Amino acid sequence: MEELVRDRSLDVLALTETWHTNSDDICLRLATPGGYAIADVARPPGRAGGGVAIIFSKSLKCSSVPVPASSTFEAICVRLTSAREQVVIIPATARDYVSTGVGLSVCLSVCLSVCLFVTTITK
Repeated sequence: MEELVRDRSLDVLALTETWHTNSDDICLRLATPGGYAIADVARPPGRAGGGVAIIFSKSLKCSSVPVPASSTFEAICVRLTSAREQVVIIPATARDYVSTGVGLSVCLSVCLSVCLFVTTITK
């Protein structure tokens, strides 16, 4: 990941299925080049897979956007702002039972929360 970010001069890279269980995960740290930071939500311990992260240039201002907590998936939402523009990014990893409809209402709730937030910052 570090090479991809560096070689392509990416400002932002959103990752899903990171499989990390805490923010100090060595793989996340190694994937983050110098001059970049990372925002993440880990998969709870005891479960394989999951986890989301956003690697972003430190030239961008990053602020967290609250999303409803969920036991059915991991999601992170951040607002990244440069001198000229801002963007909201939301990577999410669904757990197995979201596709069965059990977590669908929570997923829709997260999406609605973010839509309301985006509407607020664009006015």
